[in-house]
Amino acid sequence: MTNTNFTHQRVWRDRFAGSLESLAAVYSSCEMRARKPEPAFFEHVLESEQLAPHEALFVDDVDVHVEVARNLGMDVILYTCVDRLRDAFASRGLLVSGSGP
Repeated sequence: MTNTNFTHQRVWRDRFAGSLESLAAVYSSCEMRARKPEPAFFEHVLESEQLAPHEALFVDDVDVHVEVARNLGMDVILYTCVDRLRDAFASRGLLVSGSGP
């Protein structure tokens, strides 16, 4: 889930094509005509992924994005550093021993 424009998107899609292949989907604001933190942005992704809000985990480094997702009922992590992200994943049982983001 990213706020971007078509020009920027062409650059990162080319530059990170190999990495992006591992993702099931990329949701970009320029294609969706909605931006984080608009609730419609999150609702579109949830609907597309066929998830109820409580089934989704949203990670972002922007307070207001995290707050909107939380208000919609999503589990959220405010990214501040990799160690805290690893701890947050571990506390949710999302890490295999010895692995990490």
